[in-house]
Amino acid sequence: MKLECLSSRLGKLVVKTIGITSALLAVALLFAAAWGPSYPSYDPNPPVLSPKQGEVWHVGELRTVQWGVDGIPTTNSSGKPVLALLMLAFWGQTKEPALLRDQPLTGWIPITDTLANVIVPAVPTRSDYAIFLNAHDDRSSCSGTITIFNPDDPTGSGIPPHSLEVTTAPPISATIRVFLLNINIDIGIDNKASG
Repeated sequence: MKLECLSSRLGKLVVKTIGITSALLAVALLFAAAWGPSYPSYDPNPPVLSPKQGEVWHVGELRTVQWGVDGIPTTNSSGKPVLALLMLAFWGQTKEPALLRDQPLTGWIPITDTLANVIVPAVPTRSDYAIFLNAHDDRSSCSGTITIFNPDDPTGSGIPPHSLEVTTAPPISATIRVFLLNINIDIGIDNKASG
């Protein structure tokens, strides 16, 4: 009888101890999560810097699309450069954009280029276009919405494009000229004593 009473008290004490310990651990974890160190957020998508929201492009123009790569991996797990291409999209009446995937505006280019020229394709006039940057490692981002004006459709037919004809744009290039100046200046000081 004494043994049963002792084991029953011991059992209750063990259960209470486990319950209190669990509750204290849960509270400690809550505090650690709430006030613990903050972890940096990592957004692996390269931001499209240009075009900007509200820009107006005209069919046939040469435009430069620019994106950033700060803090973004530019090589894959094999050490090869991440490649990307630019696509035209439009929003229409849906929450998701319609990408014109079959006719990208560029071929695959290294994401580290951070710019690419495009020739604005002949599409209907609309104000809900966007430029999408799609990387081959499943990262993508888009510009703000832009208007593309087509003089053959000045008021906008409202019909979204289902395909487009892409003209290859010339590559980005820069010319740097350095002029060196060789200037000799002779300064003569004539210090005559007054006499």
